[in-house]
Order: sequence, then C-alpha cells, then structure tokens
Amino acid sequence: MRNKAIALLTIVCLSASALFAQSTIGSEVTTLEHDNSNGLYNSIVQVDSDTYLLAYQGLDGDGFIKTFTISADGATVTQVQSLTHDNINGTYNSLVQVDSDTYLLAYTGQDNDGYLKTFTVAADGSTITQVASLEHETANGTYHSLVKVDSDTYVLAYAGYSNDGYIKTFTIPADGTTITEVKSLAHDYDGLYNSLVQVDTDTYVLAYSDAYSDGWLKTFTIPADGSTITQVATYEYDTQQSAYGSLVKIDSDTYAVTWYGYNSAATLATNSWGSYVKTFTIPADGSSITAVAVLKYDSVNNYYNSWVDMGNGRLALAHARSNNQGYIKTFYIPPDGSAVTYMHSLYHSSSYYGQYNSLVKVDANHVALAYSGSNSDGYISTFTIHSGLAFQS
Repeated sequence: MRNKAIALLTIVCLSASALFAQSTIGSEVTTLEHDNSNGLYNSIVQVDSDTYLLAYQGLDGDGFIKTFTISADGATVTQVQSLTHDNINGTYNSLVQVDSDTYLLAYTGQDNDGYLKTFTVAADGSTITQVASLEHETANGTYHSLVKVDSDTYVLAYAGYSNDGYIKTFTIPADGTTITEVKSLAHDYDGLYNSLVQVDTDTYVLAYSDAYSDGWLKTFTIPADGSTITQVATYEYDTQQSAYGSLVKIDSDTYAVTWYGYNSAATLATNSWGSYVKTFTIPADGSSITAVAVLKYDSVNNYYNSWVDMGNGRLALAHARSNNQGYIKTFYIPPDGSAVTYMHSLYHSSSYYGQYNSLVKVDANHVALAYSGSNSDGYISTFTIHSGLAFQS
C-alpha cells in the first residue's frame, strides 16, 4: 500500500512538472529597435511570406512607412526600406492590403484631419511609392479601423467631428490610383477605440466606446459596392467603461472583445474593475448580438490591445499592463465561444514597455509585434507561441 502511495505521488509530481514546463507562452525570439526617436500608433501587415509593412508615427510626429523581412522562425528582423509620407503628422494608423503590391492607409494628418493614402510596395520590400491621397475628413479623423470589403471597396470606422462615430465606404482600384468616398453614416455621438471586423460579404461588426465611455457592439450591412450603410443590431457590453477595446473573429458566427472596464452589463461574472475577454454570437446577417461567456483575466488596466488568431482556438493578445509593461498573453476559445480560458503570459522585457501594439502572425507558432518601447522608440519583436493547451493554474 505504501509503495502504491509513493507511486501515485510520483505520478502527480511528474504531471505537475510537465505542466509547469509547458506553462509559458513560448519565448521572445529576437528584437529590432528600428527607430530610436519614436515608434507610436503602429499598424503592421504581411506583404508576402517573409516581408512586412509597418505604418507608424516617428520623429517630429511625422508619418512613416517601412518594410521589413522577418524569417519564418522569427530569428531575424531586418529593415529594408523607409518612406516619410507625411512630414507633419501620422497618428491613428490603420493599414490594409489592396492587392499583391498595393496597400491602403487610414491615418490622422495635419490639424487632426482624416486621410487615406495608397502605396505600391515591391514583394521584397525594396521600394515604397505613394500613389494617391484623399483628405476625407476636414474636421477630425481619429481612432481609425479599416477593413477590406472586396477587390475595390473598403469600409472605415473612425471618430469624426466632436468625436462622433462614423462609418464610411470608399472605392479604390487594384492599382491604388484613385480613392473615392462613396457613403457616410454618423452612427453615434462618440466613436472611440474603434475595432471593425467583417462578419460576411455584406455584414460588419464594430466595437467602440461612446460619449460616456460605455462599451458597445454594433452590426452594419454594407453591400459590395459600398453604396449603403445600414445599422442593424446593438449590444452594450459594459455600461461603466470600455477602454482600448479590441475585437477578433473566432469563426463565422463567434467573436470576442477584450477591454478594460467594469463588466457591468454582464450576467456571467462578478462585476468589478479589471481586464476582460467576452464572447458573442452574431449570425451572418448581423440581426442579433448575444453574449456567451466572459473571463476577467487581470485586476488592473490593459492598454493598446492587439489580437491575432493562431488557429485551433488559440488566440494571442499583445497589450500594455499597468505602468505600460509589455505583455503577450494567449487564450483558448472554442468555436462556439462557450468558454474563455487564459493559457499563458509573457512579459517581454527587451524594452520594458509595450505601447501602441500591432501584432501579426508570422506562421503557426510565431508572431511579430510592432510597438513603442523604452523612451517611446520603435521596436519589432518576434515570439514563439506554443501549440499545446497547457493552462495557467
């Protein structure tokens, strides 16, 4: 009997050791300090298998576009080309791909006006050429979130005059030679911390913060030509506060939002100040928004949230914790959104800060993060993300 007890204790200890051995997110692979003056308002997208494009605010508040090559294993990050596209201002950047060598940027320029610009970028990142520019908002244009509708139509959520919440559509040909505004809808008195995601071919969901700092989800129908914008459903997910809300698509009808707030609209967890992830089901037509599960994963603030779907229910989140410490966290969310499980956390200490985050997937187990680090300098760091589901205790 004593030998059986010893054997059982040994198995338990070995199991605990195995869990501990796996209970990290992975590791920071490498870091490049690409700008020793500023690296704010980052937005990074993938160009091809090893080339990436970054829009950010750099020295003197100017708007920059840069290309980098990043190896599939994240071991090397190399700056290739740089273009100063605005020598006055370049904040609230949101960057999307138009076609294989054309990219669209929404940003805040001179006098806080809203701008759109197109660029052609070689597949190897060796050249960056500005093509077209449109000042679409002369009163105010901040908190941009840009999404591609189809091959020549794009939808933009932003805060306009007096921080009113706007949705606009634009048509842009594949070569980026023209930018044409099609339709505009003012959907709320305030529209801050916008995060826009496509539901299906003509439906979109927006997470944002209103004039009272409350957290909202709204769905809109927008046809392929962008000719109409129709608000469909609304859901107030926090009636106290939602700061730095960020939305991610889990599958065709499941979505998750993370934010710092009070969770006061939730019935699935105790209300208190902290950092949350909450899941929702939204049908393809956007006709309803239903809360499913919620997890409070931290009791302090989270800032500058940026999601990446790693596949198989794994999601990586970059954020700044209190005192702007840079973290990468991972979560597991099943396709039906029925639970949110906090998996791992990594404090990336290469610069001790992690503001203005923009996270991009490199391959199944690697991500690249553009962020503002120590002294507000511009950094890109790569990380491994474990494929196993070893959960935090």
